[in-house]
Amino acid sequence: PPPAYSEARERILRRMQSYGVVQESYLTDAYWQQLMARIKAYGAAKNILTLELHGDDYEMYDGGYNMTPESFREQIETMMVNDYHFVTMHEAEGFVNGWLELPARSVILTTDISDLHVDSLTSITSTFSELASKYGYTPHMLVFIWTGAMDVGECADLTCWSTLNTANASGYFTFGSHSTTHRDFGQISLEEGLLDLQKSNQAILDNMNIQVYTLAWPFETCSPYPESMAQIGITLGWGGNTKPMSQNFAAWKDERPLCLPRLLPPNIQGISMRPAGMTLQDMLNSALAAP
Repeated sequence: PPPAYSEARERILRRMQSYGVVQESYLTDAYWQQLMARIKAYGAAKNILTLELHGDDYEMYDGGYNMTPESFREQIETMMVNDYHFVTMHEAEGFVNGWLELPARSVILTTDISDLHVDSLTSITSTFSELASKYGYTPHMLVFIWTGAMDVGECADLTCWSTLNTANASGYFTFGSHSTTHRDFGQISLEEGLLDLQKSNQAILDNMNIQVYTLAWPFETCSPYPESMAQIGITLGWGGNTKPMSQNFAAWKDERPLCLPRLLPPNIQGISMRPAGMTLQDMLNSALAAP
């Protein structure tokens, strides 16, 4: 008989094909056997922690939210030492919609990318490659591109799109939109919002040959018109603090797939701003304990 995961793997393949990039390493027997072994060992996830980064080298909110390549590496290694599964974009869609079980020890890494942070993907690729060699499996990150910032300033000569394509070729990333203009979607009309996202999607298609179906909302403000996102092929969206803090995780069969929550990874002192005062281990444990 076919493996128990064969139908889900076929759906992942079809999504990769419509997305425009087939990442063969995430379709192998070895990869799926490891996925199933983690479910057997740790149980199936009910809630998955999603972390919101801005590359691996940033400082915001007077240092309360910051990261260095060294602290980023330390956090990723902590998760790998504990055998955490790093969820891809396509797997996140399956989990949220209830057709793909994932291990309880799973995490969704996301990063919002502008012209200020795009070069960090090169550093992250190096970190992921080093840790993959050390621990024998592959980290993964979801990248949301502010496309309006990819053609201005230091990005005006298309070097940023070149950096994104190099990151794409590494296999460590899947990509979505972070809008064209980075306006607050709670303050603009439905027509303006749809036009903005269509333009962003087209820019990613033109420059990367990727048909995106996910986004991270600017300012973490989810659209007040989620039912309209299907018009432009958007099926998943991430905001910020979209649920009560103790339940602020992507959930199995999530009721709001276009307004999924994200938490902030700990700063270089090891403490998160959201949830305030929590360490990375606290946050991982909180996701495991959530109903």
